[in-house]
Formats: sequence, structure tokens, C-alpha cells
Amino acid sequence: MSASFSPPPILSFAEMATSISELHQAHAHMLKTGLIHDTFAASRLITSAASTSTPHTISHAHSIFTRLSNPNSYIYNTMIRAYANSPTPENALLLFHQMLYDFVVPDKYTFTFVLKGCASFAGLEEGRQVHGHVLKIGTGCDEYIQNTLIHLYAKCGCFKIAHNLLDRMPMRDVISWNAILSAYVEMGLMESARHLFDEMPERNVESWNFMISGYVGVGLVEEARSVFDDMPLKNVVSWNALITGYAHASCL
Repeated sequence: MSASFSPPPILSFAEMATSISELHQAHAHMLKTGLIHDTFAASRLITSAASTSTPHTISHAHSIFTRLSNPNSYIYNTMIRAYANSPTPENALLLFHQMLYDFVVPDKYTFTFVLKGCASFAGLEEGRQVHGHVLKIGTGCDEYIQNTLIHLYAKCGCFKIAHNLLDRMPMRDVISWNAILSAYVEMGLMESARHLFDEMPERNVESWNFMISGYVGVGLVEEARSVFDDMPLKNVVSWNALITGYAHASCL
């Protein structure tokens, strides 16, 4: 693609679309002009349709996807990511299997998205199968995949596996720690969450907010306030969580 390449105006229209009807208009125009058969153009339209991850837009994106003769890994990844963030994350796994069936080679983004989908519906066995593909292809050392695997196993209650993955990571960051911390909080295991929080070499705003929301969720408002008071930089999420906790406590 040359440096002077300028995308057709219809693609800009599709990317700025604010309704499903506008996406239908863009799709109809691309069908009429034959632009839909261009992989780059089709991928842009699918990305636009799938970006909001609502049932209607994802359904439209999938209808475009099914009409493509040879979707590449980027297009597959776009659809898998959309499903992973949707109310039906199990469809991300189905599309991943279709990708393999079509002999399209998955990359680190594919695995990150499909593992996120597995975590969303707590699909432990499905996640283990995807983990097997990761090891087979040899992308298991990728930081993003490692963090998503940690989140998957922790979300499914396999904290020992999650901690083992964390311990073996050559480059751990706050996202790696938060992947386990958030799972403890979601399950209401605040004692374990507190132990992990105290061990973390670094914390970000999200780490602190997990703890505040977690304590509020199990009714320990004063513990939430203690964390809030120690928090160096608070944001609107921090304030809202604590206010919600006090409001709920006053109604009891």
C-alpha cells in the first residue's frame, strides 16, 4: 500500500456511524460497488460494526464476515474480540475453532481475545484447550497471553495455577497481579485479596479500586474506608464505590 493511498469515503462514513441503519447503508454501498470484496475495506467495515459489541452490531458484523471468501487473521481477530466482549463470549471460542478449521494461523492477539472470552463465561476446560494450542504454537511467553491466562485460571477458581503462572513470568507487571486480585475480589475472598494486595510490588488506581469495591461488596465499609484513606490518587470510581458502601450501610 503506497503512502498516498486514501481510503474510500464510505469507510470513513462507516467508522463514524452511530446507528445500525448507517452501517447497513455503508454495507449496501460496498456491495453495490464491489468494495466489499477488498479485504482491507471489509475488515474496516467489520471493525466498525463490531466495535460497540452490542447484539445487533455484532450480528451485522458476523453477517458481513460470513460472506467473505477468505477472511484473514486480522478479520478473525476482530470478530473474536467483539464476541469476547459481548454478552455471548462463548461465540469467541466457536469462531476460534472455525479459524483453525479454515487453516488461518492464530497469533498472540487471537489467543488473548479467545482466552478473555473463556474467562468471561468461566470456561475452564475450554480455556485449558486453548492454553494447549498456545503451548503448541510457542506463544506462551507473550506477556499479554500470560496475563490473560492468569486471569482465566483465577476467574475459574484455580488460584494455584494462576499463582504458578505469575511466579514463572519473567516480566511481571501490575496487570499480572491485578488479574488474580480481581478474581479474589469477584469471589468475595477479601482476606486472600488483602494478602495479595499487600505483597504487590506496585499498585495502580485499578488495584486500589478493586480493594475498595471488594470490601464494599462484602459489607466491610470501614475496611473500604481504610484502603480509600491510604490510596495516594483517588478517582471517580474510588469515590463512587465508597459512597455506595455508606449509602447501602445506612439502609441496613
